[in-house]
Amino acid sequence: MSEPLYQFNFSEGNIKKKNHDVFLPVLIVCVFAFALFITGFKIKEALLCSCPVLLITLVIRFIEVPLIRRSLRKIKAFIHNDKIVKQCGKHENSIPWDNIARIKIRENRKGEIVNIQIRGKDKSILWLGGLNEMGKLVGLIRDRIPNNVLVNTKRSRFEPGIIVTITVICVTIIMIIIASLGAKAMDIFSILFAFGLSLLLLLFRPLSKSDTRLKWIEIVCSLLLMLLGIHGLINFFVGIF
Repeated sequence: MSEPLYQFNFSEGNIKKKNHDVFLPVLIVCVFAFALFITGFKIKEALLCSCPVLLITLVIRFIEVPLIRRSLRKIKAFIHNDKIVKQCGKHENSIPWDNIARIKIRENRKGEIVNIQIRGKDKSILWLGGLNEMGKLVGLIRDRIPNNVLVNTKRSRFEPGIIVTITVICVTIIMIIIASLGAKAMDIFSILFAFGLSLLLLLFRPLSKSDTRLKWIEIVCSLLLMLLGIHGLINFFVGIF
């Protein structure tokens, strides 16, 4: 392989942002609010009900953050004369310049480039985000792609923290409404949630887009969720009949 003309490493500033500090406090409040509702607003019982969930969440977060940081530091992008390459440790994905069909650029509210989605004519996809000098990277890409390649730029209206907060609150409200309809309604919601999240992981691959080494973890998690959904579905019908 020829030597790259340019190299872009993952930004340390973006690694710190990946902690999603707003997520945990919002989750704690929402889990406790849901526990209060299902226990009839009994504080002691709500604490006993929500503590195991919160402890598991905290353990996962403390294990997850160092692993994610280590993985992100291995992400690099290389500009070659004939192609663009994304490297995650020993794994590489690349798209030749003449194979690029479409590019989507997403900016935050301040106009800073957050990520780049490059689609090939063969349906391959290359995701680039969180790297140093994203503006320079976009400029180099624009200089090398054919003139007929469609480049679409979209600016986000909301900060990621606000979106996460609104999403968690909305899910909690939906769960409270469903729980108020009875145990069977909650069972149906749990089954649909397991199937929905499983399909989300399989179809959109949110983990493997950032690091291809997470592909098998993503597949295993989606299959486990699918099995949980099937198990819940069988128990639901057994309870009916």
